[in-house]
Amino acid sequence: MKVMLIEPPEAQVVESDDEYRMEAGFISGIGLVCLAAYIEDVAEVRILEGLWQSREKILAEIAQFQPDLIGLSVVATPSISKALKMAAAIRAMAPGVPIIAGGHGATFSRLDLLQSGLIDLIVRGEGEITLRDLVTSGFQFKNAQGVSYLDDDKRLVDNPDRELISDLDTMRLPAYHFSASRILYQVELNRGCPYPCSFCTGKRFWGHKLREKSPERTMEEIRLLIDRHGAWFVGLFSDTTPLRKERFGRFLEMFMAEDLGSVVSPIIGTRVTEVARNPEMVKLMAKAGIRAVEMGIESPHPESLKKICKGINPEDAKTAVKLLKDHGISVWGFFIIGIPGETEEMMWQTRQYAIDLDLDTAGFSVLSPLPGSPFFDECVEKGWLLHRDWDKYDGHHIVTSVNPPGCDKLIARFTRDFYYRERWVKDHISLQPREQFQTMLNKFSWVQTFIPLVGGPPESLEQWQEIFNGLLPDLNPVLEKEAGDLTIHLRVHHDAFSFSLLIENGRTYGFTPQKPGYECSLRIPDRILSALFGSGERDLLDVVSDPEVHFDGDLDQLITLLAWTEKYQRYLDFDFGGVMFQRRTIKLRINRLLDSDQELRSLARGRQIKVAFAASFAYLYLHLRRNGRCQAYELKNGQPEAADFRIDLTDAQLLELVLARGQALQSALQELKSRIPAAGDILLSIFQSQPASCPIYEGEAV
Repeated sequence: MKVMLIEPPEAQVVESDDEYRMEAGFISGIGLVCLAAYIEDVAEVRILEGLWQSREKILAEIAQFQPDLIGLSVVATPSISKALKMAAAIRAMAPGVPIIAGGHGATFSRLDLLQSGLIDLIVRGEGEITLRDLVTSGFQFKNAQGVSYLDDDKRLVDNPDRELISDLDTMRLPAYHFSASRILYQVELNRGCPYPCSFCTGKRFWGHKLREKSPERTMEEIRLLIDRHGAWFVGLFSDTTPLRKERFGRFLEMFMAEDLGSVVSPIIGTRVTEVARNPEMVKLMAKAGIRAVEMGIESPHPESLKKICKGINPEDAKTAVKLLKDHGISVWGFFIIGIPGETEEMMWQTRQYAIDLDLDTAGFSVLSPLPGSPFFDECVEKGWLLHRDWDKYDGHHIVTSVNPPGCDKLIARFTRDFYYRERWVKDHISLQPREQFQTMLNKFSWVQTFIPLVGGPPESLEQWQEIFNGLLPDLNPVLEKEAGDLTIHLRVHHDAFSFSLLIENGRTYGFTPQKPGYECSLRIPDRILSALFGSGERDLLDVVSDPEVHFDGDLDQLITLLAWTEKYQRYLDFDFGGVMFQRRTIKLRINRLLDSDQELRSLARGRQIKVAFAASFAYLYLHLRRNGRCQAYELKNGQPEAADFRIDLTDAQLLELVLARGQALQSALQELKSRIPAAGDILLSIFQSQPASCPIYEGEAV
C-alpha cells in the first residue's frame, strides 16, 4: 500500500527580489513523522508538508506517487477549511482514493469534516497505532478503535476510543527522514496535561495524565536529529514541561555532558509556576545551553486568569521572567486579551504588562473557543457563539458575544507597540562590526521570523523613530569611523508620511519630520522602505532600479547614499529571542555531521585532501585527514589560502553549503568528483549515505 501524509499548505511564501528566497515558517511539526514511523515497514510512505510546498506542488506529487490512502493533518480549528480545500482538489483528481484526517481540529470538528463529503474517516486523538491498523487491514475501519465516520444513513459513528500509549519510550523513533524541515525540528518530551486551562484542547486530546519520555529516549532523538539530519534548532515540544530534577534535571546533565548546546539551540515550553518555583533548575538550564523558554503568561489581571482557569498569578510570572533573564535565557511570552469582563483599559494594561516584563518576544491573541476546549462547551451551552466560521477561530477575530467589542483590532497594535520600541531595538538589533556572512544569516532571521510575527513593517513615523533611536548609539560610532566623509540630506516620501534622513560626516540623525531644503529625495513604497532600512534585505542599488521607486538627485548624491547604506547594512546584527546562528555552531555542526559514521570515516582513511569552497566574500575548507577524520575548517572571510582543490560557488550556494543543504552541496561535490575521482567518490559517499529525503541531501534554497 502507498500512503501519503499531508500537512495542507498554510504558510505564505515570503520572497525577496535577490537570489535568496525563503518561506514564512521554518518549524517542522512532529505529528506526521511520528505517524510515518508506525507504517513505513508495512507501506510505502511519503510526507508532504505545506510549510514547504504549494497546493499545486502537492497535487503534482500525488499524481506522480499514486497513493492508495491519503491522510490530512488538521492541527487546529483554523486549519479545517484549508484541509477541505486540499481534500476537494485531491478528490477531483483522484476520486477513488480514501481520505482520512486527524489532529486536534479533525478530532473535535469531525462532524463538519465528514458531512463535507470530502473526508471518509476521522482518526481521533493519538493516531499512531490506529493508522497502522488501518494500513495493515487494508482500510477496514468498521471495527477499528479511535475512528469516526458516517454510516449509510449519514449518522455519525464514533467507535470506542483507543487506549493511549502508556510508555512513550516504547514508541518508534520519529521518521524524521521524511520531513522537509530545513532548520528547526521538534522533539516530543511528553503527552498529556494535568492543568485545566479553559481555552486549551490538549487535555482532552492527549489525556489529563502526563506521560513522559525518559531522558535517555529524548537524548536518542536529539542525537538522531543532529547526526543524521543536521538540525540547527531543536524545540523540546510539550503542552507543559515539568522542571523536576529527577527527570528534566537528568536530561539537562546528559545534554550538557555532550556539549549539545553548542551544536543546536534548544527551546522549551513550560509554565511560569514551574520556573518561579525551581530557581536551581533555571541555573542548570542556562548552564546546559537552553536558549529560550516559552510561557503562557496570559494576563496581569487575577480575575481574568481565574476565568480562564490558568492556575497562575502575575507575581509568579514576574519572578519567572526575572529568573530566566538573570541567567541569560530568552523569554517568549504569550498573552490573551478579550477575556469576558475585560474593559478596554484592562486590555491596554495587558499590553503595558508585556512591555514592562522586558520579554524577548510577545504574542497577543483574542480568547477563542476552540472546539474541544471547556470554553467552547460553555459558549455552546450559553449561546455565546456568533458563528462557526472556523477560519476566524484563530485568536485574531471575535467569535463570541462575550469578547469585549474591538479587542480584535488591538492585536496588531499591541504587537507593533511591543517590538517597535527603542528599548527592544537596542537589546535585539545592534549595529556593530560583523563579518559579512554573519550579517547575511541574520538578515534571513529577520525576514523569516520577525516581520511575519509582528504582522508587517512599521506603519508610522513614530515607530521608525523608535527603531532608529535604538540603532543610533551603535550605528554612529562605526559609521563615523568608516563613512566619515559622507554627508547627505535625504527626503523620503513614504506611503503614509514623509521624513528627512540627515547624514553628516557619516553620523546619522534619525528619521525626523521633513525639513525645508534637501539635496535629494526618494519616493519609496512601505514594503521596500522596510527591506532597505529595517532588515537590510535589499540594497539601495537594487531599490533605486525598482519601477516603484523614484530617486531625485544627481549621480554624486546617489553614489554617496549607496556608500552609506552599504556601510549601514553591513553592521546589521539581528537577535530574535536569543536564537541566532553562531559561527562556532556552524563549525561544530558540520564536524559532527562528517564524523558521525565510523564506516564513512574508514572510507577517508589514508588520504589527506584539503578542498576550499570559495564565494566572493568567504570560504569554507573541507579537510579529509589520513586518520579518517573529516573536518570542516571554520568559515572565514576573504579568499582561501592554498588548498589542494578549489571549488567556486555563488554567495547563495556557500550559504546553503554551511547550512548542510543539498543542492549546493551536491553540485559542489559532483564538480569535485569530476576533477579528482578518488577523493570525489569519498566525499560524495559521505552525503549520499543520508536518507534520500534528508534536507542535507536534497534541500532547496533557504
